[in-house]
Amino acid sequence: MALMVNEAPARLKPPVAAGAGRGRWPGSWPEREALLERQHQILGDRIAELILVLLCGAEEADAPSELDCGNTHLLRQLRLHLRLEERWLSACGCLCPGHRAIHQLVARDAEAGLKQAGSDRLQQLIWLRGLQAWLLEHTGGPDTHAYALARSITDSQP
Repeated sequence: MALMVNEAPARLKPPVAAGAGRGRWPGSWPEREALLERQHQILGDRIAELILVLLCGAEEADAPSELDCGNTHLLRQLRLHLRLEERWLSACGCLCPGHRAIHQLVARDAEAGLKQAGSDRLQQLIWLRGLQAWLLEHTGGPDTHAYALARSITDSQP
């Protein structure tokens, strides 16, 4: 995936919660799948935004704390998404133990990787690129398979 860089955003925008303001959680699999896919998009966009900030070398005095906050919030969003995805796939009978194990591994490794990167901008960039690569691979593989299975099961129910 190529990333073109013109300029860094002046400030990291606060993330938008998927489904915010709707007043109810989706009940059917198609609605749930749409929300999970939207969360994938939000995670991918957030990672790309943080990469841009690092690549453009945001020079503002508060950039390091802003990056720390952004990275921490990204981890929180990832953990919440993984838990919700597991809950909904499990409810359909479509969450295999391997998929759950992958989620646990990436959550653990992502947190450890960020701690290891510390304030080193190059290490943070490497960490974000790794997370970006994992998200692309996972959403295009295990998630695609599990979502298709959930869709086929819910389509066949009366």
